[in-house]
Amino acid sequence: MRNRGGVSLAELLVVLVFTTSFLTVASTFFVAAKEHSQWIERQSSLHRTSLRLSEQLRRDGALAIDVRLDSPEQLTLILHDQTKVVYQSSSGVLLRLSTGESPGMQRESFPFSLKTRFYFQLGDNPKRIECHVLDTLPGVESATRSEGLFQAVIGSRVPGTSSSERGAK
Repeated sequence: MRNRGGVSLAELLVVLVFTTSFLTVASTFFVAAKEHSQWIERQSSLHRTSLRLSEQLRRDGALAIDVRLDSPEQLTLILHDQTKVVYQSSSGVLLRLSTGESPGMQRESFPFSLKTRFYFQLGDNPKRIECHVLDTLPGVESATRSEGLFQAVIGSRVPGTSSSERGAK
């Protein structure tokens, strides 16, 4: 018999099965790593949005001379320069609408997930704004919630008033 230099069909099938198994395992790890990377990016984005919202709410609250809770999802602030600022919750986004000296309305959005709910409360002594953020975590039972709270003291930096005058209001 002559010795052939090729490979048999059985050897070819064994190599094909090993290669397919290796690619399946590698692609599973790749998909998991990609999903984890996207989750990290979403968390980072939510953290940045939370910081922006917290800073803006504190700035607006500190300059407010009047505050009105229109509904649990809508808060109106009148700033010392008569600028009207409205915070309004809408489908996982908290909108900040501002009308004042500049023409038109300025709009800023703070996007969270679609399942995020916001509600406002007013506190006393010192008068403060509370913005509660409730978020149902994706991929987990609906009972599991993440909660955040942003607070701002009203009128703490209004120009032309002393701290004793603000306390007497």
